[in-house]
Amino acid sequence: MTRRVPELAVLVGLVLAGTVLAAVVVLEPALVTDPERLLVTVTFVLALLYPFATFAVVRMEDPTWLLPPDRLLLVATVLAAGVGLAGASADPAFAAVVAALLALPPVVYNAEYGGSLESLPPFPVLVGSALVGVAVVGVSAFSGADPLLPALLGSVLVLLGGGYYTSRTPGRRAKRRAGAVVSTSLALFVVEHVLIGG
Repeated sequence: MTRRVPELAVLVGLVLAGTVLAAVVVLEPALVTDPERLLVTVTFVLALLYPFATFAVVRMEDPTWLLPPDRLLLVATVLAAGVGLAGASADPAFAAVVAALLALPPVVYNAEYGGSLESLPPFPVLVGSALVGVAVVGVSAFSGADPLLPALLGSVLVLLGGGYYTSRTPGRRAKRRAGAVVSTSLALFVVEHVLIGG
């Protein structure tokens, strides 16, 4: 008798990511103590961990018993803030992107699997994500940072807000409204880069 056990994917991801992190700490501590190298290390560890966790969440009937949405969100938020603050002295834009890479999957998971974010009102989320995305790109343009990473982060934030809104608000009118907000935000990214950074 065989039974698929997708929750083992989380364990495999944790073992791989933990092994790499432990090896880095023991063999090359500068990759953790140096702010810029820390960001690269965290990105690599997340690239190992999150695909396995995503596989488990998608394949499990109820992943919340293994990955409680609110607790996971709390841990991810604390870690993201720590990584962002630690890496900000080296490269603020890259630090923000890595912090978002750490936090956004648990945020999406929380909103989709019955966490506290599931009950957020859709339209304020749509507008809020657009405003935060525009602010991220504007601040990076004002500081003279490389626009690529902040633009990617801003785009992801805006698209997530649009996705949340359309998943909670049915109908073509909602899709048109989300499309208008997302398109306007992306256009503002270009305007900000040209007027402020350019």
